[in-house]
Amino acid sequence: RDLYAAAAQRWNLQEITQIAAAEVRHAGAIQRLAATVGLTLPENAAGVYTTPAIQSMYQQLLALIESSENGALQAGALVEETDIMDLRSLKAQAKDESTIAVLAQLERGSTHHLNAFVRNLAARGVTYTPKVMTAEEFSAVVGADQGRGRGPGMGPKAACPTGACNIGNVCPNPGQGKGPGAGAGPGPVNGPRQPARMQGRF
Repeated sequence: RDLYAAAAQRWNLQEITQIAAAEVRHAGAIQRLAATVGLTLPENAAGVYTTPAIQSMYQQLLALIESSENGALQAGALVEETDIMDLRSLKAQAKDESTIAVLAQLERGSTHHLNAFVRNLAARGVTYTPKVMTAEEFSAVVGADQGRGRGPGMGPKAACPTGACNIGNVCPNPGQGKGPGAGAGPGPVNGPRQPARMQGRF
């Protein structure tokens, strides 16, 4: 979240500006999820982290963002790569359906973001090479967005069986989207999709 805010302030890139705005909503989703299990997430100053490894990574990525627009897009791709793997690890440890549903939606959001960064870099003649994922994992994730419609979902509204909608404003039961994508992919049931990432990660 902090890195995207810095990137949006430094460069006039629509993709980053949109993601930076979304991160505020997504942080709120994680805070609400934490509250359901009695946890209060720490509120750190922007760019300040208690974990030395995360602080070091933040400084390195911030320098990459400040270097150029391409650097900002590459930093964004690396953040999403890292988050996808972290979310998968957390999801494997989660026990209740609501938590699993929210984490799964956050992973889908990071998948969309990673694909967007990779596409933007490719349009600039830059090939992004994965830094965290294996080549096989990266290929599977980058291909995950292909064939998905971009229009609003056409499926009927339905009650969320897990309660995830009330926690993170996301729903694991999407309607059938018919947007102008390469194929007829899933669209959201209750409004726009809510890609996100965990609070406290960049």
